Amino acid sequence: MTEASENPRHNTGKLCIEPGKKVFVVFVDVYVLNHDGNLIDASAIAAVSALMNTKMPNYEIENGELKIKTGYTSLPMKSHPVTVTVER
Repeated sequence: MTEASENPRHNTGKLCIEPGKKVFVVFVDVYVLNHDGNLIDASAIAAVSALMNTKMPNYEIENGELKIKTGYTSLPMKSHPVTVTVER
């Protein structure tokens, strides 16, 4: 598995609040309610859709403290991965 800092799909520098001290962390949990086939592709599409709609709060650092400002910024993503299931 590729480390987040090495993954070309994310601009991890924009997730850094204060180098070496504070960062935004993003988790994606997928809960399957019903499995009628194509589970991996459907889960991946749902996860990417969730990431595309994720908003981070605007902030600034004042005197070493994090101050949350009004408004939101989209999660920085360079590309959108697509999964495809192929059967032989």
